[in-house]
Amino acid sequence: MEEVEVTVHSRLPEGEPQGTFHVVLGETSSVSLLIRKICHDNAIPLKSSYVLRDKNGSDIRWSTSVQENVMANGKEFYLWDTAEEVKTSGQKCSCNIWWFIGGLSLFIGGVGLVAIIVMFLQNGKTEYEYGVVMDAGSSHTTLYIYKWSGEKYKDTARAVQVNTPCKVEGPSISTYVSNPQALAKPLEACLENAKDTVPADKHSSTPIYLGATAGMRLLHAVNSSQSDAILSVVRSTIKKYPFMFKNKTQQARIISGEEEGLFSWVTSNYVTGSFGVKKPTLQGIDNSWQMSATGDGTVGAMDLGGASTQMTFYPGQISMPPSYEQDLMLYGMNYSVYTHSYLCYGVNEITRKYRALLIKNQNYSETVTNPCGPLGKNITVSYVDVFEAPCTSDSRPSGIDRNTTYVFEGRSDDLSCHMAVQQLFNLTDICPHPPCTFNGTYQPKVYGKYYAFSNFFYEMEFLNLTSPKMSPETKLSDVVAAVGTLCEKPWSEVQYMKTDIKSLLPEFCFRGRYILTLLNEIYKFDDVDGSWQKISFVKDLDGTEIGWSLGYMISESVHLSAVTPTTVLSLVTFVLLVILFCVFLCISIGFALHAIKRRKFGSLGKYDQLSNATSASYGTL
Repeated sequence: MEEVEVTVHSRLPEGEPQGTFHVVLGETSSVSLLIRKICHDNAIPLKSSYVLRDKNGSDIRWSTSVQENVMANGKEFYLWDTAEEVKTSGQKCSCNIWWFIGGLSLFIGGVGLVAIIVMFLQNGKTEYEYGVVMDAGSSHTTLYIYKWSGEKYKDTARAVQVNTPCKVEGPSISTYVSNPQALAKPLEACLENAKDTVPADKHSSTPIYLGATAGMRLLHAVNSSQSDAILSVVRSTIKKYPFMFKNKTQQARIISGEEEGLFSWVTSNYVTGSFGVKKPTLQGIDNSWQMSATGDGTVGAMDLGGASTQMTFYPGQISMPPSYEQDLMLYGMNYSVYTHSYLCYGVNEITRKYRALLIKNQNYSETVTNPCGPLGKNITVSYVDVFEAPCTSDSRPSGIDRNTTYVFEGRSDDLSCHMAVQQLFNLTDICPHPPCTFNGTYQPKVYGKYYAFSNFFYEMEFLNLTSPKMSPETKLSDVVAAVGTLCEKPWSEVQYMKTDIKSLLPEFCFRGRYILTLLNEIYKFDDVDGSWQKISFVKDLDGTEIGWSLGYMISESVHLSAVTPTTVLSLVTFVLLVILFCVFLCISIGFALHAIKRRKFGSLGKYDQLSNATSASYGTL
């Protein structure tokens, strides 16, 4: 066998043998034998990562012969350690193109899957709507915010209150007759609160309403230009805010007493589930059920405010005069209810009427005996406070100085108090549609259960008749006894009775006697037919304050467009996209495996390992 001499230049890393090696061996010898001989002759530890390269830098396979490589590339070769190349090149760029493509595929697949799952979960998600109602009562103004599922239930909102009511600073809006512009600032404070509470993306679709009640009704009856000026300021102030306020004359107005009574009735029945729907929680919508008969099962509502009192109830299947009947559709059912508002018969105005009556009955004397006042307690009231008001204009005397004051001396005389209160009700007027209450006012026989709230509740609370032990089945005899006892007490005892508002202590006897007379003698609730026991004196129901504003919002919701849940991603599209992004994830795994294989293959120099040959000792050379 002929021999051939080749020259091998060391290109091993620093720290390993360097230089040029001249090797003579058989021309049919393999490249692997050449590498082993170089290592043996020069005391270089043999590594499987060693490789020969030609002058062009191309790798030479270990299994090829020396002769064929000499013929192709000449007799000069270079010894390299590919393991060190992999290590040093990996430090520069450990992520080859396959790692990059695999990572990109992983990113697309993972992010895509998360995105479409989030989008798919939005399908059918409840879209909530909001509404703002301002109750401009006879003593103060309160702002409420309500929330409901936009798709509604049978075209009617199932609303819940979402905020602590914001009380507008200052008295009733009806008191701003001399300076209507001064009303803007206190209103703005609560409107700012509403703007912060309602989500910004819902501002333009959130309707806002202001309903003025008995205080403004009285002002409008006396001087409509003054009430119009106040409402003008209210409307211009609301207009500054981003809420839906398209019809300002309808959305900020004086509501009638009948509307106030009707909306309070709606609130009472909605909160108690008497319409056949459950009031939802803020966390979700409960299941609903449907009633079997229109009106049956509903509860009556009796509201006693400062300037008026309202009576509203479903009277059964009877015919009513049109002026006393209100029709409405809620939750897919029609309701026809009786409702009437007695203006000037709220607690503040009836007190004024009572004082005017006493003064008139005692020949306009400046010292007035007050049978409903506690003995030992005198109250001084001005002529203006008594007579210069719409509700007492018919009793206003002529020729008396406006600066006159009246001293009301308490007598603690329950019998005389009762007789004086009875005189406040005109029972002699003709009754065109029997049966009637007073002033010729039609009212059918009381029917079903009732909730009495506002000042009805506060008086009964003072008399300790709203405790769980006695409410809702408070006996008439209990109330008669409690009122009679109170009205016989002198001031020395009354002044120590428990109440949150001490200034009202001299008034509780009169209020109690008035409420008892109104409910028993005028509305005809009594123990004989058991109707009295069907009255519940309540402040709130199920955590919701009873009043007209919630009922107003529910009634108005019928006219608002429903918002159906949107379909962000169809099921077919979702499945196809899941498959697509899963393919990307599979591709990323494939590229990762390929990159690992390439790296491992590269670290071995892409060459045949010595296998059995490498296990032999150098001595075989």
